[in-house]
Amino acid sequence: MAVVAAFVLPTALVDSVRAEALPERREWLRVLPDMVGELAQRWSLRLGQPYQPGGQCAWVAPARNTTGQDLVLKVAWRHDEAAHEARWSAGVGR
Repeated sequence: MAVVAAFVLPTALVDSVRAEALPERREWLRVLPDMVGELAQRWSLRLGQPYQPGGQCAWVAPARNTTGQDLVLKVAWRHDEAAHEARWSAGVGR
């Protein structure tokens, strides 16, 4: 898996941001490359290309850490439906 050289946006994510026309969501999309880069650096991740066409609220891509473990990095736009997603993904509250 190669380090992502050029930041790619999933088409469904771009389409949903355009359709909503919320200034704060457009700003989130604008700074998304920096957020992903910062997280990849902080956690020493090598990132693949994002999944296409992708979802409407998050940038999601395969990742690998320094020990070679395959992971997925998901950077989501904050919205009500995902408020407890991390908690449920971790198996808390089931």
